[in-house]
Amino acid sequence: MAVGSKPKPKTKRGPTAETKPKDAPAASPAKVTKPAEVTPATSPEPVVKTKEMLARVATRTELRPNQVRDVYDAVLEELGAALVRGEKLRLPPLGTVKVNRQKTMPDADVVICKIRRNKVSAKANDPLAPADD
Repeated sequence: MAVGSKPKPKTKRGPTAETKPKDAPAASPAKVTKPAEVTPATSPEPVVKTKEMLARVATRTELRPNQVRDVYDAVLEELGAALVRGEKLRLPPLGTVKVNRQKTMPDADVVICKIRRNKVSAKANDPLAPADD
């Protein structure tokens, strides 16, 4: 090295924010993509599992969960079988359940239903509702 020569500082290649002229157009990407729709951050849809449903029915009927379990299982089996057969169910507390589409697969039956439920205006019609004091 010669005397009096200074080593050059290492610099990044390409323009930096300091050296880029303010009037220069922004570099456009080769492919312009549409931004994905952003949905508001909400909790996932609520799921009621069997244990919780049994507890709710037991509380409402003032029975023990093991007493409710047998009836619960039998009712769901019959509902499922009727829907797979394509039957229309008219169950006043639930509403009217009608099969829209159905597909049989090797490991499952896929049944897409529509439920029409009338709006209830008064709780007085529900014999299982707790009495207001």
